[in-house]
Amino acid sequence: MPLFDKLKAKLDSTRGGSSSSSANYATCTLPLGPESVIRYRQQRGVNLGAWFVNERWLATDPYTNVPNLPPNAFAGASDHDIAIAPDAKSRLEQHWDSWITDQDWKWLVERGFNSVRLPIGYYHLVSAIPEVVKGTDFENVAGVFEGAWPRIQKAIDVAGGYGLGVLLDFHCAAGGQNKDAHCGVSTGKVEFWNRKANLESTALALGFLAQQYANVPHVVGLELLNEPANDCHNGKLPRWYQDTINNIRKSVPADFPLYIHDAFDPWTYAPLVGKQGSFVALDHHLYRCFTKEDGMKSGQEHAQNLGIDMAALSGTCNGSVVIGEWSAALHAEHRPENAQDDQRRAFCRAELDTFERFTAGWFFWTYKVHRWLYDQNRHEDWDSGWSARSACEADVLPKWVGFKVKNQQVQGDGDKGGRLQAAYGKPLYPCRAQIRDWGR
Repeated sequence: MPLFDKLKAKLDSTRGGSSSSSANYATCTLPLGPESVIRYRQQRGVNLGAWFVNERWLATDPYTNVPNLPPNAFAGASDHDIAIAPDAKSRLEQHWDSWITDQDWKWLVERGFNSVRLPIGYYHLVSAIPEVVKGTDFENVAGVFEGAWPRIQKAIDVAGGYGLGVLLDFHCAAGGQNKDAHCGVSTGKVEFWNRKANLESTALALGFLAQQYANVPHVVGLELLNEPANDCHNGKLPRWYQDTINNIRKSVPADFPLYIHDAFDPWTYAPLVGKQGSFVALDHHLYRCFTKEDGMKSGQEHAQNLGIDMAALSGTCNGSVVIGEWSAALHAEHRPENAQDDQRRAFCRAELDTFERFTAGWFFWTYKVHRWLYDQNRHEDWDSGWSARSACEADVLPKWVGFKVKNQQVQGDGDKGGRLQAAYGKPLYPCRAQIRDWGR
């Protein structure tokens, strides 16, 4: 039985309905109304990093009992490392239940953010689709993650209750789609392509997520892979993107947004987005803090030249380009914190100005940090380069962040494209004109 047929049968059984009712659920489009606007507005959000996909440099506590880790919060470790440690299940569940609370949701809304990007891994779906871990690195530790999916569902529901959109970010694919520990494993290898089980797991997970949330209006999209290693020269990743889009479109409508990351090669993947006949967006991540060349420039110099022609990129994508990750962080500099913040402030203002003018949305990385400082024997929650909470307090992220355009929905009948334009008081991105034809 093909994977997507298996998925359809699984969804039928979990819903307790017939195959025909499942088909109707999967293929119907959202009703015309104010709620549908959520997916087509400019998204101004933050990443909820280190919640379900852990990163030690952001949140140290989940790694407390992981053996043989160096005493340095910035030394990488993965979810798989946590899973094989003593008391992993209870430690992770405690973290999931405390990392984001009602006070955090309220903080986001009060600052005017209208969406969040939620990183998750395939192994977080094990209680809903146990076969997703079959033959993968997480098969033997699957029980540790049984409590993840109900909590992810709750997080999505709660975000919607606060009026926030949710971009589901498939951050961890089986085998690892990049060499970094934030893909779920710490092997330092890209094994995603090397085993049939890895590709089957990913197809199953993405199909499940798309069908579950295609008709939930505040779920503003599904990102197919976060930061995959680029292999455009042999065409494997572009083909996989197109095949995956085509397969998902067999069971979900064309107006459910799918996001593809550009593998840090935007000009290769932008034309792929531009030629799509359904709602597909390009995700580009913009950081200027990792290379030697980055360290040779000040915040003002980075502000004067962000290093990418965003107007041209947006045009190639028909307006559907989103900055899924960016920050105010600069290369480590030996200067007082207030001087560093001045540099970050200039850089951040330039980024926001560019994103507001030329993109369909942006998501700051990340919401908050909570690290253990081994050399000082204490926790630290402050990082005005990476934490949105700290950046707002330091005015690195400006007070108006999220409020640049007041989103007022317009009631009444009429053309959807016209209503969207009236709702947000600005021209539609070119690709949004297709909305009127989708679903007919």
